[in-house]
Amino acid sequence: MIEARDILVDGLARPRLAGVHCEIAAGEFVAVLGPNGAGKSTLLRVLAGDLRPSSGSVTLDGIALHDWSYESLARRRAVLAPSVPGLSWPVKEIVALGRLPHPRNPAQDARVVAEALVVAGLERMAARVFAQLSAGEQARVQFARCLAQIEPRNDGLLLMDEPVAHADLRHQHALLAVARERARRGGGVLAVLHDPNQALHYADRVLVLREGRCVCSGPPHEVLCPDVLSDIYEVSVRRAFDSEGIGFFGVLPEAAARLSNIFREGGHTP
Repeated sequence: MIEARDILVDGLARPRLAGVHCEIAAGEFVAVLGPNGAGKSTLLRVLAGDLRPSSGSVTLDGIALHDWSYESLARRRAVLAPSVPGLSWPVKEIVALGRLPHPRNPAQDARVVAEALVVAGLERMAARVFAQLSAGEQARVQFARCLAQIEPRNDGLLLMDEPVAHADLRHQHALLAVARERARRGGGVLAVLHDPNQALHYADRVLVLREGRCVCSGPPHEVLCPDVLSDIYEVSVRRAFDSEGIGFFGVLPEAAARLSNIFREGGHTP
């Protein structure tokens, strides 16, 4: 589906990405993890075609990303980025924006938008004003817009930057479950996440970045372990299992770095 090789994105003090390789196959859910400033959002922008790398190549379906027309690319992939809260439009109209790259077909567009609203749990909010919603609700609206954008293809590519950052627990897992189901139907999904537990339970593969470089990549049960996570996030991470044998990660509060210590180590005044 999409492949990025040897991606370099220059930055002021250091490269934002350096020699990163990322591939998303049809039917695959890939999670990108890493601390703040690791290059996660930069990688997503490169894969979306919004940021052209300084060097390296990105191909979608074997065709260089920059050779795709805007309309064709918009029909092939959708991007869920941090929301813009100022739009005073009804929710239904925001979701309908996803249909703009497609040839006009009122009946199909109405059906796709209605289905996207239902899948995102927004059917009762269709007439509400987007700007008046909570941040979590706005993210769900944008998710529905992405679903509407890549329909009716089952092999659409969904790129999501921190899609559950503002959602409650129920909607975090509902959104990730829908994204995983899309992958199972033959689509491709890449999600920038902060919670390794979500990557462990929903992703087929995990890519871990630090300071613009890939630290490790592979199946979550192989890549995600306390040693790797403790090193990456500079906290003490432990793994536990519940009575059904389901594993999850946690941070020991007394072992986590105090914010004042982080500022001192960075040369700043707390």
